[in-house]
Amino acid sequence: MIITAAGILLSILLFFVILIAFYSDMPREELEKKYAPLPSKFVEIDGTRVHYRDEGRGPALVLLHGVFSSLHTWDGWIKQLSGKYRFIRLDLPGWGLTGKADFEYNMEQYMNFLRDFFMRLGLKEVYLAGNSFGGQLAWNYAVRHPGQVRKLILIDALGYPLKDPIAIKLYTTPVIGYFTARITPKFIVAMNVREVYGDPDKAAQDAVDRYYEMMFYPGNRKQTKEIFLFLIKEFSTGYHNIIKVAVPTLIMWGAKDSWVPLELGNRFKSDIKNARLIVYKDAGHIPMEELPVETTRDADLFLKAN
Repeated sequence: MIITAAGILLSILLFFVILIAFYSDMPREELEKKYAPLPSKFVEIDGTRVHYRDEGRGPALVLLHGVFSSLHTWDGWIKQLSGKYRFIRLDLPGWGLTGKADFEYNMEQYMNFLRDFFMRLGLKEVYLAGNSFGGQLAWNYAVRHPGQVRKLILIDALGYPLKDPIAIKLYTTPVIGYFTARITPKFIVAMNVREVYGDPDKAAQDAVDRYYEMMFYPGNRKQTKEIFLFLIKEFSTGYHNIIKVAVPTLIMWGAKDSWVPLELGNRFKSDIKNARLIVYKDAGHIPMEELPVETTRDADLFLKAN
């Protein structure tokens, strides 16, 4: 049997076609049934159908998640602080069950989106907390709307130039990025989830499953490159505005964060007037998931203080 170069190429192409088909998006209805039971709701903001939860009574505490994540990353906080706050959390455009935004991915559009979301829910004053990318959105919003944000909590927040994590490189490198957006083996996702924990053993299987399946919400993987390209640009230009944060700020950081190193947490503290920094020695990039008891204790004390 003679195998020609054309035959080899055709076989390779066929292999990738089958592989991409195997890793196709999951049905929207299936994922929403599993991850959006009550009290989940959906609302259209700026042309984008947004998944959110609004629960509890008290001062409004808005919670913004990071890249590849969803509103579920705050489950531990909701459990620990139940009865003390009105919790508003949402899947940010580009992630979770909100999926693709109906606007261009840039900071001004995200700021307009959050403003309109707050207006729709009647939120005139809020406590605002954000992790990773959510932290970057939170401090930018506090700069633009200081009269609306009473206090700010930044958890391993993005903002300063940094060495791109491997996940960003995988999505933005030519050719590799094309296949990354279409082929997503579960072991790669599991590896990345464990990487953001200070103690990888704390990455429960249900958390890995959630992160993995959320990536298969229609359109999520293909638009990740657009978001990361926006972030890379923002890293090199937007950080000059951090010194403009003028609201009381608590900075929380995992000492074992391999994505956004602690030195950047110290830089936030230096650049934001009267900010306080709390370091969790055993936590990684998402301390609110790893250490919900400790982080909610510190957050509650900060929010209640005069």
